[in-house]
Amino acid sequence: MNTTRALFSVLIISLTTQWNFAQDEEEDHDRLLATVNGVEIHESDVIGNLAGSAGIPEEQRGKYIEHALKQAIDNELLYQAGIEEGLDKDPAYLEQLEMQKRMAVHREVEGLATFYEQTIEELRTARDRDAITDEECEDYYAENQKRYKGRSKDRALRIIRSQLANKRYRDVYAEFFIGLVKETTCSVAGQSIPTDVLLESAERSLNMSESRSSDADPFWVAVLDAADVDLPEPTTRPPGQIDEELKKTLGNITVKIGKDEVTLGDNHQIDSLVLSVQNGRLGQELFYLFKPYIVVQKAVQDGVDKDPAYLEEKEQMSMMTGAGMGGGMGYDKRLLVNLVVQNQGFYKIENYEVTDEEIESYSAEHGHRYERLRQRPNGEERVLKMITRILKSQKAETAKDDYVTTLRESGDVQIQE
Repeated sequence: MNTTRALFSVLIISLTTQWNFAQDEEEDHDRLLATVNGVEIHESDVIGNLAGSAGIPEEQRGKYIEHALKQAIDNELLYQAGIEEGLDKDPAYLEQLEMQKRMAVHREVEGLATFYEQTIEELRTARDRDAITDEECEDYYAENQKRYKGRSKDRALRIIRSQLANKRYRDVYAEFFIGLVKETTCSVAGQSIPTDVLLESAERSLNMSESRSSDADPFWVAVLDAADVDLPEPTTRPPGQIDEELKKTLGNITVKIGKDEVTLGDNHQIDSLVLSVQNGRLGQELFYLFKPYIVVQKAVQDGVDKDPAYLEEKEQMSMMTGAGMGGGMGYDKRLLVNLVVQNQGFYKIENYEVTDEEIESYSAEHGHRYERLRQRPNGEERVLKMITRILKSQKAETAKDDYVTTLRESGDVQIQE
């Protein structure tokens, strides 16, 4: 145990140095840090997930990296335990994994759309609150002074500046997006969706339409019509229960936006789309789903998807959403680790007992933090519940740590020098 701890300390010192100078040492890039039952954990599995930690003070960075490496090892042990138990074949796991894959695809489209919008000079300028003049704020205040009754004039003017900037941005964005919609082609089953339909739905999504919110969204209606799908009779199912036959029908619909084809059944929002149709409420959810695809057509046309700045941001987002719990985990590992932890029941805190002595000891050490809460109605009772929950949560963490320690001791964990 002492040897492992010593090796860990040497490695962390090396990693902390490497964190500062990694760009200068290409040959050391992605070196091996540890093995867990033969599975290698590399530097990119640890440091690669710390891209957002550049602002961490130097004196804290070593501990941060140490925690990340320990977490990587622990997660690998839990993942391997899940594989041994056959949880990677569990239907619940496979369903969640498929959902995560669908969400990843949509997140990538949304990411490119957002990045592209941030490159548009008119949109960037419209976001600038400082571009709103004092005169504009004063004029608006003079005309709408009653709205700000009870606020000081200075406070009202600050609010007005934000409101005017937001309105200007909405107006500029509306013009930008409507322009993209006019250039967009859309079809379902080879049948074109008229531009007028897309424009009407776009205006509704931008609050530019006088249509009532209860009116069926024209894009929904056009898609169902093109796919030859009739609206079902009003459902008698319990709230939230999915009509599986309808889900299968809608899931087979493929919408083509520009060059992109999206099959509804492959989208992570399919259940909410089914509920909208079976409840007879054809709102804007379908058009909102395809809004980023409309923006992306122009982004790809302008070559933004090849922009080095976008590719770097995409990589960083991939690390943040894929790494999740640290240690280079993609969502497949993350989900399986969560399933192992769930099956072990560590966080069913109602299963843990807390003694009066433990509560008294915790209160003696930390009770000063809850003085204000104690002064409120039923304060003592609320403090007692809070402390009890904290202690149970600590026991849950200890139970998980003990389980991982058992996996470590029964396995082969090697920290590299």
